[in-house]
Amino acid sequence: MRKWILILGLLTSFHVKADVIAQGDDCGEDCHWELSDDGALTITGSGNMYDYDNLPSTYSHPTPWGQNITSVSVSGLSSIGAYAFSYSDNLTSVSLSDSVTRISGAAFEKSKNVENIILPKDLTYIGGWAFFGLNNLNEITIPENVSYIGKSAFADTGITTLVLPETLFTEDAEGLSPKFLHHSKVTTIYCPETSVKCKEMNFQYQGQWDHLTQ
Repeated sequence: MRKWILILGLLTSFHVKADVIAQGDDCGEDCHWELSDDGALTITGSGNMYDYDNLPSTYSHPTPWGQNITSVSVSGLSSIGAYAFSYSDNLTSVSLSDSVTRISGAAFEKSKNVENIILPKDLTYIGGWAFFGLNNLNEITIPENVSYIGKSAFADTGITTLVLPETLFTEDAEGLSPKFLHHSKVTTIYCPETSVKCKEMNFQYQGQWDHLTQ
């Protein structure tokens, strides 16, 4: 009896590793991806990920791994390609290494079940529509090195408050797209007290935001 209990205990504690069902090296000059049967996508390498220029159609997704992914882990790369993880309804978990400095346009667009993303600490660029349509994303922290946020980057998300870093308002920064909050729910913005650009932005968006706090 004790023998059977021991065997049962070993079986229940044993973790079965998911099988890799697809893989390739066609996501960048030095980029390898693997997709497991549980929907987990792992991407490793260095340099930039390729951009995927076209919106997903009813019939196919522009990326080699498709859109039936449940989690994404990216390490070593310096950029996330345009539309890379867009329209992925089953995606809930995202892990990006600190090597990532650029998130290109529409990278996560309409992946509506993502609830949390920790942006890499050395990130500098957030492309237009990058997080558009992430309805369950209620908060996000903008890293202190970000110098550009594109049009509608946070449109149709649950985010209501943003803290903007000093780097967005320096003379050599690309800065904020005039419509970076287009169709967003953001009502409160915190930005550097001494920023003239921030005051100009406050005037520009007057009526759209309840208030802007410096």
